[in-house]
Amino acid sequence: MTEITDAATNKYLIHSVKLDAALPFSSFRIDAGAAFTGIRNVTDIHISNFINGNWINDPNQSNSFNYKERTVAVYTSVEKNLNNSVFAKLGLRYEYTDVKGYQIIDNQHYNNSYGNLFPTLNVSWNRPEFGRFSLAYSMGITRPNFGDLNPFRYYTTVSDYFSGNPYLEASISHNAEINYSFKGIYAVLYNSYNHNAIGNITRFNADGSQYTIPENCLNTNKIGLYASYNHSLFSWWNIKLGGEVFYSFSKSELPDFKENYDSGWSGKLELNSSWMLNRQKTLILNFRFSHYFPWRDRMILYSSISLIGCDLRYSLLNNRLNLTLAVNDPF
Repeated sequence: MTEITDAATNKYLIHSVKLDAALPFSSFRIDAGAAFTGIRNVTDIHISNFINGNWINDPNQSNSFNYKERTVAVYTSVEKNLNNSVFAKLGLRYEYTDVKGYQIIDNQHYNNSYGNLFPTLNVSWNRPEFGRFSLAYSMGITRPNFGDLNPFRYYTTVSDYFSGNPYLEASISHNAEINYSFKGIYAVLYNSYNHNAIGNITRFNADGSQYTIPENCLNTNKIGLYASYNHSLFSWWNIKLGGEVFYSFSKSELPDFKENYDSGWSGKLELNSSWMLNRQKTLILNFRFSHYFPWRDRMILYSSISLIGCDLRYSLLNNRLNLTLAVNDPF
């Protein structure tokens, strides 16, 4: 009988520096800044077999992976009240990221660098008698997580394993929305498109074993409508009702994906209620309930789920000290 032991470490180091400046002119305002973020992740797993009275390292199952990510960003925005009702803001952000990975066990180096320009735009119109309308667009980025980048094999069975992909790239998203709010009513119509998103692909080796690996292979889109109504029934009781309906689809760019197109409708319902338990309104009981209908995301079907939460908050010293007792998903 062979004994196996493992010794593992997983260390994260994150450093960030940010510098912002605001230039308020008489007719408009300019904000500008720069930021640096450095991330280092060291994963070290050593597997040893006890053979003939000695512990012998197994390089085929051990893993030592060093990951470094450095991102530099510069950004600016200009905002202005065009008149008493119309406000506009335009922003621009540039990010440059350098990624380095090193798998010590098999002496493999993985290097990648990329730069992206991200614009944002927001225009709003506000009239007390009609409410507030706003249009917004933003371009964003989603980077792969550490687990998806690590090329080490994690076995779930003797013939089935998951392996990270150090060649993964960041995916770019385009987000647009129309918002409306008026006397407790809030609604947003939104659309979010994600290019080059990550999907998990399962394939078979020549010996019949199977493995799963993440790849940049999906284009996804989600369009939906969310609406809510917030109303105080009494001075001591506030209630909020909300609901969402959306349509999402995912399309694979890989020919060996099991299904290269997936789509469907879904939504959610939510209820929030707050009770003021004393005249000073410093003791508040909150109750939350949400129900999510079955939904699809990146070729995966998720089951319906209901969530319940409750918290009791007490404010002291003119709201300078807050005590909270919370319970989430008790069932």
